[in-house]
Amino acid sequence: TLPPLTRAAVAVREAAQEQARAHLAPDEAALLLGMLLSERGRLPADLDDAFTRTGTVHILSVSGMHVAVIAALLLWCFRTLTVPRKTANLLCIPLVWLFALAASGGDATGSAPAFRAALCATVVLAAPLLRRDAEPLHSLAFAALVLLALDPQTLFDPGAQLSFATVATILVWLPLLEKGLFLREPGMARIARFSRGVLAALAVGVAAHAGSWPLAGFYFHQFSIVAPLANLPISLLADVLLVVGLLLCLLPALPLWWLVSQGLQLLCSLALAFAAPFWASVSVASPPLPLIAVYYLLLGGTASFARAMLAPRRLFAPTPPNPGDGGHRAAASAVPAALGEP
Repeated sequence: TLPPLTRAAVAVREAAQEQARAHLAPDEAALLLGMLLSERGRLPADLDDAFTRTGTVHILSVSGMHVAVIAALLLWCFRTLTVPRKTANLLCIPLVWLFALAASGGDATGSAPAFRAALCATVVLAAPLLRRDAEPLHSLAFAALVLLALDPQTLFDPGAQLSFATVATILVWLPLLEKGLFLREPGMARIARFSRGVLAALAVGVAAHAGSWPLAGFYFHQFSIVAPLANLPISLLADVLLVVGLLLCLLPALPLWWLVSQGLQLLCSLALAFAAPFWASVSVASPPLPLIAVYYLLLGGTASFARAMLAPRRLFAPTPPNPGDGGHRAAASAVPAALGEP
Protein backbone atom coordinates (compact mmCIF):
# COMPACT_ATOMS: atom_id res chain seq x y z
CA THR A 1 0.00 0.00 0.00
CA LEU A 2 1.11 3.55 -0.73
CA PRO A 3 1.74 6.11 2.02
CA PRO A 4 -1.18 8.51 2.65
CA LEU A 5 0.58 11.51 1.12
CA THR A 6 1.43 9.53 -2.02
CA ARG A 7 -2.15 8.29 -2.34
CA ALA A 8 -3.40 11.86 -2.02
CA ALA A 9 -0.89 13.01 -4.66
CA VAL A 10 -2.03 10.33 -7.11
CA ALA A 11 -5.65 11.35 -6.49
CA VAL A 12 -4.82 15.02 -7.15
CA ARG A 13 -2.99 14.08 -10.36
CA GLU A 14 -5.89 12.00 -11.65
CA ALA A 15 -8.40 14.74 -10.75
CA ALA A 16 -6.33 17.36 -12.59
CA GLN A 17 -6.09 15.19 -15.69
CA GLU A 18 -9.82 14.44 -15.69
CA GLN A 19 -10.98 18.03 -15.14
CA ALA A 20 -8.57 19.63 -17.61
CA ARG A 21 -9.51 17.22 -20.41
CA ALA A 22 -13.21 17.60 -19.64
CA HIS A 23 -13.29 21.43 -19.74
CA LEU A 24 -10.58 22.40 -22.23
CA ALA A 25 -9.75 21.73 -25.86
CA PRO A 26 -7.12 18.98 -26.33
CA ASP A 27 -4.23 21.35 -27.06
CA GLU A 28 -5.18 23.63 -24.16
CA ALA A 29 -5.51 20.68 -21.77
CA ALA A 30 -2.11 19.38 -22.88
CA LEU A 31 -0.52 22.76 -22.18
CA LEU A 32 -2.14 23.13 -18.75
CA LEU A 33 -1.21 19.58 -17.73
CA GLY A 34 2.34 20.28 -18.88
CA MET A 35 2.53 23.17 -16.43
CA LEU A 36 0.76 21.34 -13.61
CA LEU A 37 2.08 17.78 -14.01
CA SER A 38 5.09 17.98 -16.35
CA GLU A 39 3.14 16.12 -19.06
CA ARG A 40 4.41 17.09 -22.52
CA GLY A 41 3.52 13.96 -24.49
CA ARG A 42 0.28 15.35 -25.96
CA LEU A 43 1.57 18.86 -26.70
CA PRO A 44 1.56 19.70 -30.44
CA ALA A 45 5.02 19.49 -32.00
CA ASP A 46 5.01 23.08 -33.26
CA LEU A 47 4.07 24.43 -29.83
CA ASP A 48 6.66 22.30 -28.07
CA ASP A 49 9.27 23.56 -30.55
CA ALA A 50 8.17 27.17 -29.94
CA PHE A 51 8.74 26.87 -26.19
CA THR A 52 12.14 25.30 -26.87
CA ARG A 53 13.20 28.01 -29.33
CA THR A 54 12.17 30.77 -26.92
CA GLY A 55 13.95 29.20 -23.93
CA THR A 56 10.69 28.94 -21.98
CA VAL A 57 10.27 25.17 -22.06
CA HIS A 58 10.93 25.17 -18.30
CA ILE A 59 7.29 26.19 -17.69
CA LEU A 60 6.31 22.70 -18.93
CA SER A 61 8.24 20.95 -16.18
CA VAL A 62 7.36 21.37 -12.52
CA SER A 63 10.42 22.99 -10.97
CA GLY A 64 11.46 25.74 -8.59
CA MET A 65 9.26 28.39 -10.20
CA HIS A 66 6.12 26.28 -9.81
CA VAL A 67 6.86 25.20 -6.23
CA ALA A 68 7.77 28.76 -5.22
CA VAL A 69 4.49 30.08 -6.61
CA ILE A 70 2.47 27.40 -4.81
CA ALA A 71 4.36 27.92 -1.53
CA ALA A 72 3.92 31.70 -1.71
CA LEU A 73 0.19 31.30 -2.38
CA LEU A 74 -0.22 28.92 0.56
CA LEU A 75 1.66 31.20 2.92
CA TRP A 76 -0.43 34.18 1.80
CA CYS A 77 -3.62 32.21 2.47
CA PHE A 78 -2.41 31.22 5.92
CA ARG A 79 -1.42 34.81 6.73
CA THR A 80 -4.84 36.00 5.57
CA LEU A 81 -6.39 33.51 8.00
CA THR A 82 -4.08 34.88 10.76
CA VAL A 83 -2.31 31.56 11.18
CA PRO A 84 0.97 32.02 13.14
CA ARG A 85 4.07 32.02 10.98
CA LYS A 86 5.64 28.84 12.33
CA THR A 87 2.36 26.97 12.12
CA ALA A 88 1.85 28.20 8.55
CA ASN A 89 5.33 27.00 7.57
CA LEU A 90 4.69 23.63 9.16
CA LEU A 91 1.38 23.23 7.32
CA CYS A 92 2.93 24.36 4.05
CA ILE A 93 5.64 21.66 3.95
CA PRO A 94 3.38 18.61 3.35
CA LEU A 95 1.27 20.59 0.85
CA VAL A 96 4.40 21.46 -1.15
CA TRP A 97 5.35 17.78 -1.19
CA LEU A 98 1.80 16.89 -2.21
CA PHE A 99 2.17 19.13 -5.27
CA ALA A 100 5.64 17.77 -6.11
CA LEU A 101 4.48 14.17 -5.77
CA ALA A 102 1.39 14.84 -7.89
CA ALA A 103 3.61 16.32 -10.60
CA SER A 104 5.84 13.24 -10.64
CA GLY A 105 3.12 10.57 -10.51
CA GLY A 106 3.67 9.72 -6.85
CA ASP A 107 7.46 9.31 -7.12
CA ALA A 108 9.33 12.56 -6.46
CA THR A 109 12.67 11.00 -7.38
CA GLY A 110 11.26 10.45 -10.86
CA SER A 111 11.26 14.22 -11.41
CA ALA A 112 14.55 15.81 -10.42
CA PRO A 113 13.32 19.43 -10.76
CA ALA A 114 10.23 18.76 -8.63
CA PHE A 115 12.20 16.84 -6.01
CA ARG A 116 14.91 19.52 -5.87
CA ALA A 117 12.37 22.31 -5.56
CA ALA A 118 10.43 20.51 -2.82
CA LEU A 119 13.62 19.86 -0.86
CA CYS A 120 14.71 23.49 -1.14
CA ALA A 121 11.27 24.70 -0.09
CA THR A 122 11.33 22.31 2.88
CA VAL A 123 14.68 23.67 4.07
CA VAL A 124 13.50 27.28 3.69
CA LEU A 125 10.18 26.61 5.46
CA ALA A 126 11.70 24.51 8.24
CA ALA A 127 14.49 26.98 9.07
CA PRO A 128 12.29 29.33 11.19
CA LEU A 129 10.99 26.30 13.09
CA LEU A 130 14.58 25.53 14.12
CA ARG A 131 15.42 29.21 14.68
CA ARG A 132 17.82 29.25 11.77
CA ASP A 133 18.17 31.39 8.64
CA ALA A 134 17.76 29.52 5.35
CA GLU A 135 20.54 30.34 2.89
CA PRO A 136 19.22 29.59 -0.63
CA LEU A 137 22.50 28.23 -1.99
CA HIS A 138 22.88 25.94 1.03
CA SER A 139 19.32 24.70 0.45
CA LEU A 140 20.16 23.98 -3.18
CA ALA A 141 23.34 22.13 -2.21
CA PHE A 142 21.39 20.08 0.32
CA ALA A 143 18.84 19.16 -2.34
CA ALA A 144 21.65 18.08 -4.68
CA LEU A 145 23.25 15.96 -1.96
CA VAL A 146 20.01 14.15 -1.15
CA LEU A 147 19.16 13.64 -4.81
CA LEU A 148 22.57 12.15 -5.56
CA ALA A 149 22.43 9.96 -2.46
CA LEU A 150 19.14 8.49 -3.64
CA ASP A 151 20.24 8.08 -7.26
CA PRO A 152 23.90 8.80 -8.20
CA GLN A 153 22.99 8.52 -11.90
CA THR A 154 21.16 11.84 -11.55
CA LEU A 155 24.58 13.47 -11.91
CA PHE A 156 24.48 12.57 -15.62
CA ASP A 157 20.86 13.57 -16.23
CA PRO A 158 20.65 16.62 -18.58
CA GLY A 159 17.47 17.91 -16.95
CA ALA A 160 18.97 17.78 -13.46
CA GLN A 161 22.16 19.48 -14.62
CA LEU A 162 20.23 22.26 -16.33
CA SER A 163 17.95 22.67 -13.33
CA PHE A 164 20.74 23.05 -10.77
CA ALA A 165 22.94 25.21 -13.01
CA THR A 166 20.11 27.61 -13.81
CA VAL A 167 18.85 27.98 -10.25
CA ALA A 168 22.36 28.36 -8.84
CA THR A 169 23.16 31.12 -11.34
CA ILE A 170 19.98 33.00 -10.44
CA LEU A 171 20.68 32.68 -6.70
CA VAL A 172 24.26 33.91 -7.12
CA TRP A 173 23.71 36.78 -9.53
CA LEU A 174 20.23 38.19 -8.89
CA PRO A 175 21.01 39.72 -5.44
CA LEU A 176 24.08 41.39 -6.95
CA LEU A 177 22.11 42.77 -9.88
CA GLU A 178 19.34 44.04 -7.62
CA LYS A 179 21.82 45.69 -5.26
CA GLY A 180 23.92 47.24 -8.00
CA LEU A 181 21.36 48.12 -10.68
CA PHE A 182 17.77 47.72 -9.52
CA LEU A 183 17.83 48.79 -5.89
CA ARG A 184 14.39 49.86 -4.65
CA GLU A 185 14.75 52.50 -1.96
CA PRO A 186 12.17 53.65 0.62
CA GLY A 187 10.10 56.58 -0.61
CA MET A 188 10.61 55.73 -4.27
CA ALA A 189 7.67 56.59 -6.53
CA ARG A 190 5.38 53.74 -7.55
CA ILE A 191 6.25 53.99 -11.22
CA ALA A 192 9.94 53.81 -10.31
CA ARG A 193 9.37 50.75 -8.10
CA PHE A 194 7.37 49.12 -10.86
CA SER A 195 10.05 49.80 -13.47
CA ARG A 196 12.73 48.46 -11.15
CA GLY A 197 10.62 45.34 -10.61
CA VAL A 198 10.27 44.80 -14.35
CA LEU A 199 14.02 45.25 -14.82
CA ALA A 200 14.69 42.78 -12.01
CA ALA A 201 12.37 40.26 -13.69
CA LEU A 202 14.29 40.72 -16.92
CA ALA A 203 17.50 40.20 -14.96
CA VAL A 204 16.15 36.85 -13.77
CA GLY A 205 15.68 35.83 -17.40
CA VAL A 206 19.19 36.93 -18.29
CA ALA A 207 20.70 35.11 -15.30
CA ALA A 208 18.74 31.95 -16.08
CA HIS A 209 19.89 32.07 -19.69
CA ALA A 210 23.49 32.62 -18.64
CA GLY A 211 23.29 29.59 -16.37
CA SER A 212 21.66 27.25 -18.87
CA TRP A 213 22.94 28.01 -22.37
CA PRO A 214 26.25 26.04 -22.26
CA LEU A 215 24.47 22.85 -21.18
CA ALA A 216 21.56 23.53 -23.54
CA GLY A 217 24.04 23.91 -26.38
CA PHE A 218 25.87 20.74 -25.36
CA TYR A 219 22.77 18.53 -25.14
CA PHE A 220 20.31 20.17 -27.53
CA HIS A 221 22.61 22.10 -29.91
CA GLN A 222 20.46 25.21 -29.64
CA PHE A 223 20.94 28.76 -28.37
CA SER A 224 17.86 30.94 -27.86
CA ILE A 225 18.45 34.62 -28.57
CA VAL A 226 14.99 35.79 -27.47
CA ALA A 227 14.95 33.83 -24.20
CA PRO A 228 15.67 36.74 -21.78
CA LEU A 229 12.87 38.84 -23.29
CA ALA A 230 10.39 36.01 -23.90
CA ASN A 231 10.68 34.68 -20.36
CA LEU A 232 9.17 37.79 -18.77
CA PRO A 233 5.63 37.74 -20.26
CA ILE A 234 5.46 33.96 -20.76
CA SER A 235 6.63 33.06 -17.24
CA LEU A 236 4.38 35.66 -15.58
CA LEU A 237 1.32 34.45 -17.49
CA ALA A 238 2.26 30.83 -16.78
CA ASP A 239 2.41 31.59 -13.03
CA VAL A 240 -1.13 32.98 -13.08
CA LEU A 241 -2.45 30.05 -15.11
CA LEU A 242 -0.69 27.61 -12.79
CA VAL A 243 -2.51 28.96 -9.73
CA VAL A 244 -5.94 29.34 -11.38
CA GLY A 245 -5.62 26.01 -13.20
CA LEU A 246 -4.72 24.12 -10.04
CA LEU A 247 -7.60 25.76 -8.17
CA LEU A 248 -10.06 24.77 -10.89
CA CYS A 249 -8.79 21.21 -11.05
CA LEU A 250 -9.52 20.89 -7.32
CA LEU A 251 -12.74 22.96 -7.44
CA PRO A 252 -14.09 22.38 -10.97
CA ALA A 253 -17.47 23.97 -10.22
CA LEU A 254 -15.96 27.47 -10.25
CA PRO A 255 -17.03 29.27 -13.46
CA LEU A 256 -13.51 30.22 -14.53
CA TRP A 257 -12.63 27.63 -17.14
CA TRP A 258 -13.28 30.09 -19.95
CA LEU A 259 -10.74 32.46 -18.41
CA VAL A 260 -8.13 29.70 -18.25
CA SER A 261 -8.90 28.82 -21.87
CA GLN A 262 -8.30 32.40 -22.99
CA GLY A 263 -5.11 32.60 -20.97
CA LEU A 264 -3.77 29.36 -22.48
CA GLN A 265 -4.54 30.63 -25.98
CA LEU A 266 -2.66 33.84 -25.20
CA LEU A 267 0.26 31.81 -23.86
CA CYS A 268 0.40 29.79 -27.09
CA SER A 269 0.27 32.97 -29.17
CA LEU A 270 3.12 34.55 -27.21
CA ALA A 271 5.33 31.48 -27.57
CA LEU A 272 4.65 31.19 -31.31
CA ALA A 273 5.20 34.93 -31.85
CA PHE A 274 8.55 35.00 -30.05
CA ALA A 275 9.65 31.84 -31.88
CA ALA A 276 8.57 33.07 -35.34
CA PRO A 277 11.70 35.09 -36.36
CA PHE A 278 14.34 32.95 -38.01
CA TRP A 279 16.95 34.43 -35.66
CA ALA A 280 14.97 33.58 -32.49
CA SER A 281 17.15 30.52 -32.00
CA VAL A 282 20.36 29.36 -33.65
CA SER A 283 21.91 25.93 -33.92
CA VAL A 284 25.30 25.56 -32.23
CA ALA A 285 27.91 22.85 -31.98
CA SER A 286 28.36 21.15 -28.63
CA PRO A 287 30.98 23.10 -26.67
CA PRO A 288 33.81 20.98 -25.15
CA LEU A 289 33.21 19.86 -21.57
CA PRO A 290 36.42 21.53 -20.24
CA LEU A 291 35.27 24.82 -21.75
CA ILE A 292 31.87 24.43 -20.06
CA ALA A 293 33.60 23.80 -16.72
CA VAL A 294 35.78 26.89 -17.15
CA TYR A 295 32.70 28.96 -18.04
CA TYR A 296 30.86 28.01 -14.85
CA LEU A 297 33.98 28.58 -12.74
CA LEU A 298 34.33 32.05 -14.21
CA LEU A 299 30.59 32.73 -13.76
CA GLY A 300 30.69 31.78 -10.08
CA GLY A 301 34.08 33.36 -9.45
CA THR A 302 33.02 36.68 -10.95
CA ALA A 303 29.93 36.69 -8.74
CA SER A 304 32.02 35.95 -5.64
CA PHE A 305 34.44 38.76 -6.52
CA ALA A 306 31.58 41.21 -7.10
CA ARG A 307 29.98 40.23 -3.80
CA ALA A 308 33.27 40.79 -1.98
CA MET A 309 33.64 44.21 -3.60
CA LEU A 310 30.10 45.25 -2.61
CA ALA A 311 30.29 43.87 0.92
CA PRO A 312 30.80 46.47 3.69
CA ARG A 313 34.35 46.55 5.04
CA ARG A 314 34.20 46.20 8.82
CA LEU A 315 37.67 44.90 9.72
CA PHE A 316 38.98 48.35 10.58
CA ALA A 317 35.73 49.95 11.69
CA PRO A 318 36.25 51.86 14.97
CA THR A 319 34.68 50.29 18.03
CA PRO A 320 33.20 52.77 20.51
CA PRO A 321 34.76 52.42 23.99
CA ASN A 322 32.72 51.15 26.90
CA PRO A 323 32.78 53.72 29.70
CA GLY A 324 32.35 50.98 32.31
CA ASP A 325 35.69 49.27 31.69
CA GLY A 326 37.83 51.99 30.20
CA GLY A 327 37.58 50.56 26.75
CA HIS A 328 39.56 47.37 27.52
CA ARG A 329 36.57 45.03 27.17
CA ALA A 330 35.41 46.77 23.98
CA ALA A 331 38.90 46.43 22.49
CA ALA A 332 39.00 42.76 23.41
CA SER A 333 35.69 42.13 21.66
CA ALA A 334 36.63 44.04 18.50
CA VAL A 335 38.54 41.14 16.87
CA PRO A 336 35.79 38.46 17.07
CA ALA A 337 33.21 41.05 16.06
CA ALA A 338 35.26 41.94 13.00
CA LEU A 339 35.52 38.28 12.06
CA GLY A 340 31.77 37.87 12.37
CA GLU A 341 31.97 35.71 15.53
CA PRO A 342 29.48 36.10 18.38
